[in-house]
Amino acid sequence: ASGDPRTHALDRFTFSGITLPSFAHGPYLQIEADCAEGAITGHCATTPSYIEPEVCPSGYIQVSYDKCCVSEGSSDCYDPTVPPTSAPTPQPTFGQGDNLVLNPGFESGETNWYSNYGSGFLQIDTDQAHSGTQSILATGRTSTWNGPEQDMRGRMSGNKTYRISCWAKLKGATSSDNLKLTLRIDDDVGGRQWKGVSSTINNQDWTLVQGDIAVNVDGTLTDIRLYAEGPAVNVEFYVDDVSAIEVSKRRSLASVRSSTQHED
Repeated sequence: ASGDPRTHALDRFTFSGITLPSFAHGPYLQIEADCAEGAITGHCATTPSYIEPEVCPSGYIQVSYDKCCVSEGSSDCYDPTVPPTSAPTPQPTFGQGDNLVLNPGFESGETNWYSNYGSGFLQIDTDQAHSGTQSILATGRTSTWNGPEQDMRGRMSGNKTYRISCWAKLKGATSSDNLKLTLRIDDDVGGRQWKGVSSTINNQDWTLVQGDIAVNVDGTLTDIRLYAEGPAVNVEFYVDDVSAIEVSKRRSLASVRSSTQHED
């Protein structure tokens, strides 16, 4: 209601036997109503319908503003004004189907991730994120293939095709560079091979790097790792929302083989 709130100030307000606490930031408690003002200034033209608020759960009664008890005089009580502990936001699933990457958005820190080949460093960054609240930063890179890596054994299989993707962004003065998302594949007959998809990324916007990889093996798949690489030595880059999804066998997809040389 409109009007000078001091005219209609209440020192304490009681309704249905419950008294609200004194206003903590002034000498009066101001109550506002979203209604058309009537003939009396500061009052609604009509009395709105009242709906009893559900303050206490079933089996409890409200005995005061901040106390719900099983019954009057019972010691089995709790404070309904204490905000509940918020549950962590679930990580989004990217792409179609089930994402095989663990901790894909780095919302659980560096869990399941490490710097490949034991070179360079990983750092969780809370200032940059494609989604959620954080991403991972590849820093201290002494080789072009240094970047975040995850062991995909037990989740990826040989002779299947996967759509792999990530969102990436450069840090620093370098305006653009190439980023590759690579699968390092080992089998007990054909040895080691690298297959990857790449795209040009920049230091202004998040760029999607995505493509389909056929994990073809001659024998039994013994090891498979997914990692980001590519920018020049010492160039730092962010990665977020990494995804690896098995593609339907009914689709004909071409594999992309990396020509990048690596050291074991």
